[in-house]
Amino acid sequence: MTLAAFTHPPDPETALPITRVSATRVRFSNARSSVLVALSLATACSHTAPPATIEYGADSPFTSTPYPLLARNVSTPAWSVDGKHVFLAFGFRAIASDGKRAASDDGCLGTVPATGGSIRNPVCNHRSGYISYLASPAVDASGRWLYTESVKPDRYGYPFPVGWRADLWLGQPHNPSANRVRLLTLYRDDIGRPTVPPTTINWLSDVAWSAGDTFVAKGYNLRPDNGSTLHGIVHGRITDTAAMLSVIAGTSGAIAFAVASGGAEVIAIDAIMQVSRIDISSGAASSFRPVPALPGRKPIGIGCRPRSCVITTTSSDSSNVEAWTWVVGEPAATLGGLLPPGTSAALPSPVNDQLLVTIDETLYVVPFDMP
Repeated sequence: MTLAAFTHPPDPETALPITRVSATRVRFSNARSSVLVALSLATACSHTAPPATIEYGADSPFTSTPYPLLARNVSTPAWSVDGKHVFLAFGFRAIASDGKRAASDDGCLGTVPATGGSIRNPVCNHRSGYISYLASPAVDASGRWLYTESVKPDRYGYPFPVGWRADLWLGQPHNPSANRVRLLTLYRDDIGRPTVPPTTINWLSDVAWSAGDTFVAKGYNLRPDNGSTLHGIVHGRITDTAAMLSVIAGTSGAIAFAVASGGAEVIAIDAIMQVSRIDISSGAASSFRPVPALPGRKPIGIGCRPRSCVITTTSSDSSNVEAWTWVVGEPAATLGGLLPPGTSAALPSPVNDQLLVTIDETLYVVPFDMP
């Protein structure tokens, strides 16, 4: 298995745009911690007294930063429907005019050509005096962007959710900031003293369109003590100006999931290697164990086309990562090849025999035979 890498200068704080080379590599954060990666830059402890009320700055229009942008913490990649681009979230550091200090740390959205090149059309919501993270982008066939944004005043070093506001946004075709609509406020702490009931969902990760105006995501309860609880995979329904969430029963143990069957099903894998095929509308589920649950073998992730999936697993000593191909509904998967240690995700292209994989925080395109 030959790796065709997305190459990037080794320093994750190289100024954008990334220089085009023969192949493209982008710094990429481990997908297994994707829930918190968008928030990890601002979680230092602080003993500053919270304000009486917390303001979050203007929602729109997006403002452009006058500072050079430095790319880092690239995460949550996803193929475009035609397989020609990769959508992702990434972090930047805005450097003040003296070039010596960070003016702010924000999270942005962008696109990388599948054949290599620079991060194109970066979209950042830089607000003076605030930290704003755009994360977990999903783009449908019409070009609509679905993504989360979390905001807090940058002078407060509280971890999420203290002092934060988190929203789910819908951006118009081909421009996530154009006439965007706030579909859902996941969380808002206006006084710096959060109340987080354990049954609530205040964060979404791994957002993916399913069909029409519906989507799926992992729904979490994130607490001020840095603890988290996965409530399960949620199904979202979008109206003109809002979204309604419901938890898909039996998915609280999901390690990873993917959308299959043209958006009608979710395929989820849990810690004991059980794969569940779940009808999104009805919740009807059937279970499989296509990959042998040998002692020490652990699931890493799953990525699907409409009728077939790639399941990645690792040995107990993490000495190798196995890529299994599985035709949805068949009793057994086939070992398709081995990937290097450090692989944390593998997403099959929707149109050709390629995988989008992350290996040691680096994004690669891997030739791979799919059934």
